[in-house]
Amino acid sequence: MDDVSLAKVRSEVTRLAILQAAAQVFKISGFESTTMDAIRDQAQVSKATLYGYFPSKEELFVESLLYEAEAEFDRNLLFNPREIPELKSHLVALAQNMIRFAYSPNGLAIRRLLIASAKNPELGQRCYEHGPQKGKAEMRALLQQAINEGQLKPHDPTISECHLRALIEAEFVDILHFGLNLPLTEEWIQAASQRAISSFLTLYAS
Repeated sequence: MDDVSLAKVRSEVTRLAILQAAAQVFKISGFESTTMDAIRDQAQVSKATLYGYFPSKEELFVESLLYEAEAEFDRNLLFNPREIPELKSHLVALAQNMIRFAYSPNGLAIRRLLIASAKNPELGQRCYEHGPQKGKAEMRALLQQAINEGQLKPHDPTISECHLRALIEAEFVDILHFGLNLPLTEEWIQAASQRAISSFLTLYAS
């Protein structure tokens, strides 16, 4: 490995260390109470290094939480394959993946931080644009592909995407809203995913 390549590797290692440290501190202290000094100490980097990678706490907040989410969520289920050989099984796998991430302890902590960020409208908008908005667009594209292939009735995927998300989360959403300590078993995840996708396809399957 030449010097340039080695420098790039070291730079990425430092960047990831900062993101991991920031996510940890934000989840413990929240956005408002977290300081860049606390993140610097957690990441064990200099102040100049920290600000060299992330000029503001707002930027670091968005990037660190998205990094955490990307590490757990399998986005390959949203990236459109050339064909969707069996739509129901594909959507069930997507639903299971969404539930496992969204209702894991880490996923819940991230989502609650994102919800709390809406107190700052500008920060909330940035979080939405860099995370949920992209996920919604990818899901709409997946549904549009299924429409094009004749697996779903012709309809507006902007609407069906909302219905699909709501059905997937329907049995679990009180955990997020009320902090219920319910055991998230694999049996429940699989059964709930089957029920959600069956209900969705009852409405939209061709």
